[in-house]
Amino acid sequence: ISVYPVMPNMIYRVTNIAGWDSLYLSTDYGNSWTVRGALPGCTNRFWFTAPYLVTIGTNNPYTLYTACSRSDGGFYRSTDGGISWDEDTVGFTRSLSVNAIAVDPNDSSTLYAGGWGTGVYRSTNRGGQWVSISSSIQDRYAMVLSVTPSGVLYWGGTSGIYRTMNHGLSWQTINGSLANLDVFGVVPSPSNPGTIYAHTFGGAYVSYDGGLAWQQINNGLFDPDIFFMGIDPTNPGTLY
Repeated sequence: ISVYPVMPNMIYRVTNIAGWDSLYLSTDYGNSWTVRGALPGCTNRFWFTAPYLVTIGTNNPYTLYTACSRSDGGFYRSTDGGISWDEDTVGFTRSLSVNAIAVDPNDSSTLYAGGWGTGVYRSTNRGGQWVSISSSIQDRYAMVLSVTPSGVLYWGGTSGIYRTMNHGLSWQTINGSLANLDVFGVVPSPSNPGTIYAHTFGGAYVSYDGGLAWQQINNGLFDPDIFFMGIDPTNPGTLY
């Protein structure tokens, strides 16, 4: 599910029916849905990943991106809300797996993508051309990418969490006291740059010092294997 942050009444979701991933759009907060069409390319995604659709920019809720979590589909862009798609292949071919896509909130032309065995790539022209920015990191598995309004990029994978503050020129490991390094999500607080939430195969964690120290926040969770987490944009103290 992808919600357009400027107009939260606009929501995209993907439903798999008979092996086909179809895209739906709601313009009334999910009360009703219309079919936009089938997603392109990939037919063999990992069971725990959805097609990663990202609404780009602050003035166009119909520009979307999708890619494949297996190396058989490529990276695609739509400018009409998912009715049609164009494949972007310069520097980023179908042989690359993609599990995560992130858009710089201050520069809608800057995208990041990463996946299993792929590392992290960056595009500065809305996906038209890609370059690798993770060659200095031995870990090649990216489960999640998250960009803050200040341009800090977080990368979570099978070896914990990495951070870059210069668009991938250099990286820091910020695992601190993180007990589980299989990270499925990194969620920075929109109101406090030092507060970061992470969800893993071993529960939820929070850091109040930018990743130097982590503490578990599993109280009340029935299952500690967490695949998705979100922050209420109107109340950053509320998590889902």
